[in-house]
Amino acid sequence: MSREDAVRLILIEYLDLHNMSLSEFGRRSTVNKATLSKIMNHKHGKIGVSGYILEHIANAMGITLPELEEKIIEVQAAFQKGEIQQKTYTGKDKLVARISEDIKKLDINELKILHSIILDVDKNTLKSLDIILKNMKNMK
Repeated sequence: MSREDAVRLILIEYLDLHNMSLSEFGRRSTVNKATLSKIMNHKHGKIGVSGYILEHIANAMGITLPELEEKIIEVQAAFQKGEIQQKTYTGKDKLVARISEDIKKLDINELKILHSIILDVDKNTLKSLDIILKNMKNMK
């Protein structure tokens, strides 16, 4: 497992644990969303994740850079021992996560409208739901 993959797993765990979106983490860390998306989608390039980026990620997590480096080593070691698996998220998983963040912001009447749409969930339905949520947010 590469350092970048270990950082990705650490970020996924942190975001899940703190129920935080990648955008929110980006604002907190001052790392732009494009860079965070590259980490989360395995698009590191030949250089990898710089120490500067790691320092900002560590600060946003409330830990020091050496503590993050230690976590990276621990994740890599656990992966080598077979104790953890690399998580891979599909486009559908990412879409569901984004939709769930938007749903939290809706009132009861808007949720009732969405209930009928969600009854038959597939990828096309999720895309439609995403469009509807964006339109509802724009109407407010």
